[in-house]
Amino acid sequence: MPLIYLGKKKGNYRRGDKLIIVVSNSNFHHDISTDIQSDVKAVEFMNHIAKILSSNESLNITQCHFKVKIFSIPMVVNLTKS
Repeated sequence: MPLIYLGKKKGNYRRGDKLIIVVSNSNFHHDISTDIQSDVKAVEFMNHIAKILSSNESLNITQCHFKVKIFSIPMVVNLTKS
């Protein structure tokens, strides 16, 4: 998925971070988005969007706006004294 790859690259995604994908289109009644999750389920979301777009021929993917938001999860470092 180039969209997810590009979003992760520009968003400095690190393993353990979470992401959300938001799709908007003037023909949608409301934006469609994922829950905050890892990219494994994001691929399933993109497949869901493809089904929506293919179910209505008047919808055009080029009219959709996709946003990938990265939530950086801080890595915890254990600084105990020995």
